[in-house]
Amino acid sequence: MLRTLRIRDLAVVEDVTIEFGAGLNLLTGETGAGKSIVVQALGLVAGARADRDAVRAGAERAVVEALFEISDNSPLPGWADEHGLEPIVDRQFLVRREVSVTGTGRAFANGSPVTQVLLREAGRLLVDLHGQHDHVRLLEADRQIELLDRFGGSERLAAEVAEAFVAVGAAEEELAAWTERLARREDRLDQLRRTVREIDAVAPREGEWEALASERRLLRSASRVAEGCQEILASTRDGDESAVDRVTRAARRAEELAEIDPTLLGAVERLRSAAIEIADVASEFEILRARLQYEPGHLDQIETRTAALQQLFLRHAADETGLLDLRASAAAEIAQLDDVDASRASREKALAEVLARYVAAAAQLTERRAAAAGGLSAAVTGELEAVALAGAVFEVQLDPRLVDGAPVRHRRGGERVEFVFAANPGEPARGIATAASGGELSRLLLALHVVLGPTLGADVAVFDEVDAGVGGTIAYAVGARLAEVAQGRQVICVSHLPQIAAWADRHLGVSKSVSDGRTRIRIESLASDERIEELARMLAGRRATASSRQHAAELLRTTEEASEALQRRRA
Repeated sequence: MLRTLRIRDLAVVEDVTIEFGAGLNLLTGETGAGKSIVVQALGLVAGARADRDAVRAGAERAVVEALFEISDNSPLPGWADEHGLEPIVDRQFLVRREVSVTGTGRAFANGSPVTQVLLREAGRLLVDLHGQHDHVRLLEADRQIELLDRFGGSERLAAEVAEAFVAVGAAEEELAAWTERLARREDRLDQLRRTVREIDAVAPREGEWEALASERRLLRSASRVAEGCQEILASTRDGDESAVDRVTRAARRAEELAEIDPTLLGAVERLRSAAIEIADVASEFEILRARLQYEPGHLDQIETRTAALQQLFLRHAADETGLLDLRASAAAEIAQLDDVDASRASREKALAEVLARYVAAAAQLTERRAAAAGGLSAAVTGELEAVALAGAVFEVQLDPRLVDGAPVRHRRGGERVEFVFAANPGEPARGIATAASGGELSRLLLALHVVLGPTLGADVAVFDEVDAGVGGTIAYAVGARLAEVAQGRQVICVSHLPQIAAWADRHLGVSKSVSDGRTRIRIESLASDERIEELARMLAGRRATASSRQHAAELLRTTEEASEALQRRRA
C-alpha cells in the first residue's frame, strides 16, 4: 500500500506530504482545488510521461516521492533483484521522480536510478491507475487474457501452453538446422574427417608445446650450457681445490676447535650443511650436463615437431587442449552424420511430441476460456447497473487466431481475448478502450474490480472520474462498490460527491489559498467533525448550512453502519 506521497513544485503545489491509510482513501475539495494534481503525481510515480510545463512557476524542477509498503506476495522484490536494484528492506519501497523545466528528468526506485521504461514496469506492480486511458493496464490485450484465465482458474494450463509453444519452436529450429546440415552433409563429412586426420597425424599431447620449447632452448645453447656446467662443477665439486673439499676441511677444523669451545658446535653444523648444499647444487648441474647427451639430429626432430604443432594451432585451435577437444567433437559429429536416418527420425519424433502436447493443452485452454468468458461477462454486466451503467453490456469475446484463414500457434493459446463494452442498448459492443468515456471506463473498471478482486494485481487502485455523470442513490452504490474493493486492497479515489466520500476510511480534504501573491495547496486528513463540514459543503454547494450539516451527519452514520455490515459479511 501507499504510505506517503510528497509533492514539491508540481503545478501549483509548493510542498505537500500526504499520509494514506489502508482501505478507501477519498480526496475531496472544491473544483480547481488541486485534487487532480495528486492523480497526476501518482501517474509520474507509475512511469507516465513527464511534461515540463507541469513544473511550478519559478521552480527548477518538480519532485514526487512515494513510499510504499510491499505486501508479502508482491512480485516487486523479485523484479528489483532481476534488474539489479537495491534489495527491499522491511518491505519499504521508495519511488522518486524528478521533472526539470528543461524537459529532462530522473527517476529512482528504492534508491537506484532507473529508466522510464523500468519505472513504468515497477509502477504496474505498485499502482493500478484508472481514469486516463494511457495508464489503464486493463486495456492491454495480454492483461485481459491473464484476467480471464485467473477468473476461470486456468493459469497453470495457460503456463503449460506457453511452455509447449516455446518447446515447439525449439524443436522446429533444431529440425531445420539439422535439415540444413544434411544438405551440406558430404562437404561437412569431408571437412570433419580431414580435421581428424590432420590432428591424428601429429597426435598432440597435453603440455607438449611447453616441454618442446624448454628442450629447444636448451639444445640451441648446448655448448654454452655444457661449458658453464663444467666450470661450475670444477669449482664446486670436481676440482683439486673444490668448494666442497675446502668447506669439508673447514668443518673438520672447526670441530677440533669446538672441543675447546663448545659454543662453536653450531658453526660446525652450518659448515657441514654448507658442504652438503654445495654438493647438491653440483648434482643439479651434473644432471643438466647429462641432458645434453642427445643423439645427433635430435634438435632437428624437435624443430620439426614444433613446426607441426604450430601448423595445427594456426588452423584449428590455440593449444593442445583445444586440438584434443576439437578432435573429440569432430568425431562425435561424424558419428551423427553417419547415422542420418536415426538422427532425423529422432528430431521429427521430438517435434511431433511437443506439438501434440501444445495442441492438446491449447484445445483444453480454449474450452476453459469459453466457459469462463460467459461467467465473467454475466458477472460484470450484473454489476453495471449499480455503477450507473444500467442497460450497458460487458462481454468477453474470443476470436480464433487465424492467418489466411488457417489457425496459427501462439504462446497465449489459439484465441485472442478482448473485453468489449456497449454503453447503451442497441449499440454494438466495441473494445473498452474506444467504447467507454473516461467516467464510464472508470466505473466499468470498478465493476471489474468488484468481480475480480485481488486478481487484478497491484495493491493500490486509483480511481479518477469514477463519479462522472452519476448522483444520488447511484453515487451511494458506487461508493459502496469502492468500499467493497477496498476490503482487499488500498483504494485512492478523487470524488466530487458526498454519497461517495461518506464511505471513506480516510478522508483527505484538498484546499487552496493565496499567500504573498502565490497559490498554495493544502491536503490534510479530516477529523470526524471536519468530515461532516466537508460533506455538508458538498451537499449544499459552496457553503455548508445547518440543514446540510444534519444531512451530512445522517449520511455519515448510515454509511458507517453499512460499512460495518460489509466487514461482517467479509469476516
